[in-house]
Amino acid sequence: MVNPLNEDGKVQALYTAWGYRAVGTAQSSPEAPVLTVMVLS
Repeated sequence: MVNPLNEDGKVQALYTAWGYRAVGTAQSSPEAPVLTVMVLS
């Protein structure tokens, strides 16, 4: 899981470059950030 706002999206872009793809979102509590769930495909 990755925070899509981390480093202005650079972290998620790096995972995408490594072959991961987004499959959904997750949020552990109302106060927590919404994370992108990514899997290696």
